[in-house]
Amino acid sequence: MFLAYDVVVWGLNSWSASFLMEERGLAVSDAGLVSLGPTLLAAVAAVVGGRLSDRFEGRPRRIVVPAMCVAAGLLVLLPLTTTLAQFVVVGTLVSGAVGLCYMPCFSVPLRSLPPGLTGAASGIILFGGQLSGIVVPTLFGHIVDAFSYRTAFWSLLVGPVLAVAAVLRVPQTSPRFLARLRADVTDTPKEDDSDTSTAAHPA
Repeated sequence: MFLAYDVVVWGLNSWSASFLMEERGLAVSDAGLVSLGPTLLAAVAAVVGGRLSDRFEGRPRRIVVPAMCVAAGLLVLLPLTTTLAQFVVVGTLVSGAVGLCYMPCFSVPLRSLPPGLTGAASGIILFGGQLSGIVVPTLFGHIVDAFSYRTAFWSLLVGPVLAVAAVLRVPQTSPRFLARLRADVTDTPKEDDSDTSTAAHPA
């Protein structure tokens, strides 16, 4: 789910400035100022998403599904904007909608696992985001070269689609998360069992 979240984040952060300079005539000196609004709103949205996760006792579906649906609609609109101001406004709203999904990616595992495992769990979740950071900017650039910026921005719709698909499958509460974890551990074959089976039926 975090991988899907970061598809949008890395795509926008890596290429929005280049798009605005090449297609909207943005000065290089102003590129940093344009990213200020989206960054601030994303930070506020992450806090709001965390508070909502606490209120819902996890249940990331209640946040991720509506937020990613809004983000998907805005991503369709983003490359269709005709002015710099319109792009910045829509891009800021995309960052806000996606930012709501940051903490829900962590909410259930961190509420469920003992303190000794939360660091490892966070690392696994963050690895998905770093993987997006490696793949998405490169693919975005190839799509721009092969097609256009419009197509490349629309390709980021993969993020919301994957996020919704993932959140519909993951456990929504701590009891369900732990129950699935126990089931996965129980279903994992043990070496002792295989050795016993081999000993009981020698070749």
